[in-house]
Amino acid sequence: MNAASASAPRSINIAILAMGGEGGGVLAGAGCLPFTRSDFEDAVRRAGVGVDASLKAFAAGFTLANAPAAAPIAAVDAKPVPTVGPRLAPLAQRVRDT
Repeated sequence: MNAASASAPRSINIAILAMGGEGGGVLAGAGCLPFTRSDFEDAVRRAGVGVDASLKAFAAGFTLANAPAAAPIAAVDAKPVPTVGPRLAPLAQRVRDT
């Protein structure tokens, strides 16, 4: 995590721009821009192209941005590493050390 993300109250990865309508919904839902949800939806309607699909994707992104954070993954019981021969022993040790 870089310093900007660590100090920001909320950060959105720039990759959301590749998400199309969902990305716009994420930006709107996260409150990153000074526009309301209806402002975004009105702009989509005014564009008049692919309105239904765009509004659906926008709503999905908006919902995603407002969803609670995922719960942490529960710890899993580690299984013992199988015995390996001398050629793979160094690799097996590196795996155990990480």
